[in-house]
Amino acid sequence: MISVAIVTAKRSMLNGWRSAVESLPNTQCVGVFPSVSILMQVTQGFSPKIVLLGVDGTTNDSSKIQIILSSFPDTLILVLAARLKEEYLFAALRAGANGYIEQKVFPSHLQKAITELHQGGMPLSKAASQYILASFRPNRSSDNLSEREQEVYSLLCDGKNYREIAEVLFVSTHTVRFHIKNIYKKLGVKSRHEAMRLAYDIGIR
Repeated sequence: MISVAIVTAKRSMLNGWRSAVESLPNTQCVGVFPSVSILMQVTQGFSPKIVLLGVDGTTNDSSKIQIILSSFPDTLILVLAARLKEEYLFAALRAGANGYIEQKVFPSHLQKAITELHQGGMPLSKAASQYILASFRPNRSSDNLSEREQEVYSLLCDGKNYREIAEVLFVSTHTVRFHIKNIYKKLGVKSRHEAMRLAYDIGIR
């Protein structure tokens, strides 16, 4: 039997969460608690397998997680956030959260998250997954380009070829080719297509 404790001060959320938990097979809601401190007081000597932790998305979220894990180190914590902010997401994960989703979630999605968590996975909302994936991508921008390279890059994104860029800037095509080689290297791209796509990604086109 999977024991699940729910921690939230929001009555508008707890009924839906509790119903979703109790509808899962081999799963039992062992209590609904308005705060982490009350959870600690009531469950002394008993460790829930999973805690659904409702948070508002503040700097206190990670401390709540740490308090739970200090008493229940084997408990899995699924954070249900009222709002998703990148800094609080990563703070919660560093504190030991095992999953991070939005509070306003369909019962079926919450059940799927609980099942995934119990099976060793890390349930994440789409937005949370995107933040995490973005953190592994290189931080590419055009800020490190020289003034001349910025000019060449802009003309390149306008669709001009080497000769046309050279005519606009009154330089040789050899010089343009040299600048573009440096631009590709600094931006971490390998072609005009990638360079133009990056320009849209970083908002300069």
